[in-house]
Amino acid sequence: MKKLYSMMAALLVLALSFVACENPTPEPEPEPKPEPEVKGAFDVQIGEVTSSTIAYTVTPADLEAEYLCVLYDAETVEEFTQDKYLVATLLQELEAEARTEGMTLVEFLADYTDKGVLESSYTNLAPESDYYLIVFGVDPANNYEACSEVSKTKFTTAAAPTLDVTFTIETTVDGNTAEYVVTPSDDEAIWYFYTVPTDSYEYYQSPDGPYNMSEEQFLLYCLQMQIDQLRGAGYDDNTILNAIFHKGALTLQAKDLTANTEYTNMVAGFVIDESGVITLASDVATSTYTTGYAKAAD
Repeated sequence: MKKLYSMMAALLVLALSFVACENPTPEPEPEPKPEPEVKGAFDVQIGEVTSSTIAYTVTPADLEAEYLCVLYDAETVEEFTQDKYLVATLLQELEAEARTEGMTLVEFLADYTDKGVLESSYTNLAPESDYYLIVFGVDPANNYEACSEVSKTKFTTAAAPTLDVTFTIETTVDGNTAEYVVTPSDDEAIWYFYTVPTDSYEYYQSPDGPYNMSEEQFLLYCLQMQIDQLRGAGYDDNTILNAIFHKGALTLQAKDLTANTEYTNMVAGFVIDESGVITLASDVATSTYTTGYAKAAD
């Protein structure tokens, strides 16, 4: 083995020497071409921002590639030291949402992703709050894994108009039916009322939970859910606004509540402008009550 190694080494030296004799003056290496300028995968333009809404446009570099565009509060985004952890958390939250609809994440994202230029808006944002529009490409052929850089565009909502109004809520319980007398201090103020199991109220606002909403954010979340449900039932926006927003003192009723369960009432004043933009404009008043046993069907 040693002799063979030596012979191979000699052949190597001979070959190198031969090449050197054949071309004693090496040709100059061509100058390296400048690296092409790397452009962002997404161009995000922020349009009009109000106290509760934002309009925006997303233009991807590849108009045929699929991507996700998500709104996230700035405080949470800035806790992540690397974008990959942010993306992983976002996908986990979307997977949890998919499960609530009886779908896998892949099935859910098939209808959730965007392609091409996106002109859209978000509503029911909290006033004077910082948010990020987060955009990143996904690969549908690889279970919608992230496949591009992450674009993060920060913006701040404007100050909200305010209403000088307070509320009292008197609740009467009869089994699993409740009646609420809501009285505002200003009969001209527009208000919205919602009642929810206290466990849910606390879960969505828990600092240790996945949402960590403020009380105002949670009420806006409930409002958006109710609007979406009514739209899904075929009601137009004007009918919905007239059904869920009120003026003056009013008695409301809820039936078929969960028996023997503590509930939290929430009510606040709102401003609705001529274009239909809805803005939370007062403090949220709350109260609690507990239902009794379910009433027998008539």
